[in-house]
Amino acid sequence: MAENEPTVVGADGVAEGHETAVQDNPTTTDTGPDLTQDVLKLRKALESERKLKQDVERRLAQFADLDPDEARDALKTAAKARDAQGKTQDRAKVENDARLAQIEAKHENESKTWKDREDFLLGQIQRNLVDTETATAIAACGANVALLTPHVKAAIKLDSDPDGNYVTRVVGENGEPLVTRESGKTGDMSVREYVDTMMREKFPVAFPGTGSSGSGATGADHSIISGGSVRISSKDARDARKYRAAKEKAEKHGLQFIVEQDELR
Repeated sequence: MAENEPTVVGADGVAEGHETAVQDNPTTTDTGPDLTQDVLKLRKALESERKLKQDVERRLAQFADLDPDEARDALKTAAKARDAQGKTQDRAKVENDARLAQIEAKHENESKTWKDREDFLLGQIQRNLVDTETATAIAACGANVALLTPHVKAAIKLDSDPDGNYVTRVVGENGEPLVTRESGKTGDMSVREYVDTMMREKFPVAFPGTGSSGSGATGADHSIISGGSVRISSKDARDARKYRAAKEKAEKHGLQFIVEQDELR
């Protein structure tokens, strides 16, 4: 094409003489990929960054008059105050725990003291009640108190009734309460009944008028038990059978044998 020669454009918008070039490189007419979505994403990101910057600037504006060094010192002071407060609280907790331990120990000691005192007083009440019941029952039967007391007390157990009052019960070797022998009754055996029945059967010499005769003796035993000893008058002691029976009685029950002298007339 000659220089300065006018270009003739065809109906398809391609200059004459250039059709072959366009056909050989058809992509020269392509406008490229669609960038609309990428532009929208960039625009949203830019708006988010702008809002974040505005928010940060607004927050920083609240501290515009604050000196950075003073702020750091204030933060250090606050941290030290928190540490000191924590140490104070820990020390207070340790002191409170120690004080509480002292109070608990004191209360435990006082409780033990009161418990020991209560047990002591209860023991006295129990002993007095058992002793009283025993002595009363033996005396009512006219029996020897010194001889029967340890045996009767060994059979008495202290219990409580439905109202919480202490009561005495006579128990057997198995620890179970003995049942009365009285006809028509099914209750517990009383101490008085125990003395008058079972103790009389086991220790007849402890009861008046029930002494057993000695071996080979045919007459009644005229000895008596008094003050933990078997006593016989000098008159009866002249009778060999009576003397032997009284002496055997004393040996059998481990009592002292005494021959009482007749009064001078």
